[in-house]
Amino acid sequence: MDYLLGKDFEFLKDTNTRQEEVDFEIKKAGIKRDKIIETIQKIDVNGEEIKKIHPNELEDYVNSAEKAFESINNIIRNLTKELDEFNQIEKEIVELVIKKDSEKDLDAKETVKNINNQIANFKNMQKENRIQNKKYSKLVDQFLQREEIGKNAEITSKNKENTIVNTVYQKYEMDEIEDNLELRVSERHKRVYLPYTKAEIESFLNNYPEEYKTPQDVISQEFITDISIYNKHPVLARFREAYSLSRNKEMKSAIDSLKFAMDIMFRSDINPTIIAAVKSQQQLNSYIECLESNKLENFKYFNIIFEVNPI
Repeated sequence: MDYLLGKDFEFLKDTNTRQEEVDFEIKKAGIKRDKIIETIQKIDVNGEEIKKIHPNELEDYVNSAEKAFESINNIIRNLTKELDEFNQIEKEIVELVIKKDSEKDLDAKETVKNINNQIANFKNMQKENRIQNKKYSKLVDQFLQREEIGKNAEITSKNKENTIVNTVYQKYEMDEIEDNLELRVSERHKRVYLPYTKAEIESFLNNYPEEYKTPQDVISQEFITDISIYNKHPVLARFREAYSLSRNKEMKSAIDSLKFAMDIMFRSDINPTIIAAVKSQQQLNSYIECLESNKLENFKYFNIIFEVNPI
């Protein structure tokens, strides 16, 4: 791996974490956009209350709503572009790794130079996006934080009441949660439903209380994913998931994780969703042993269900 320069190796090191962070930011922005739309839709343009509002105030409110909606769309656009660029560079680095492994005498200097230029451009774009998104976020938050007309006195008490209700409701929901020992890959729903334990759900709720309000928030954001993440570029998906398994779940070094990912990425007999679903390398090794001995029924950690569309 001596042909990998510092910049591109550093770029690969935390690839899964960085992609998840951007993806999470896109999801949060989507929720805010839904809130903006919901807030605007609550205004009864034909009702009596709106007639009591001064025209200047109403105009100010409409302008604020338009700016907020435009801003949240710009945030999503910037983040999506960032994620696409990131994926493209990652793909080119992995393709270089594959080429170099198959062609030992390959001169990769020019390709590495181009990749490093892309990384430099990406970082500049990322920096500019953060500056822009900070400005856009301020406009969005200002709009969402505006108190509803005629409800100034109720908001604080309602928020306190909702906090208490949410805490009780969250505990009630946790009582209903059980370990999900099933990996379900659904072509019909275009979703992958990963296995999880009750302890994992509780850990997310305790460690990230601002991001996850209910167990269902954790499940939908962390354990239900789009199937295209895995089947669009299977080799790249195996690389990502294997690296994440070693680096983030096993807490191994970046070098060891990269070597492990490179060993797994060419295993076309292993569906990338399996690597995403296992909790440890031991579980993955157990799956591989069962696979190679043609005894998948002996794999004990979770059930595997593939829902394939009819031909």
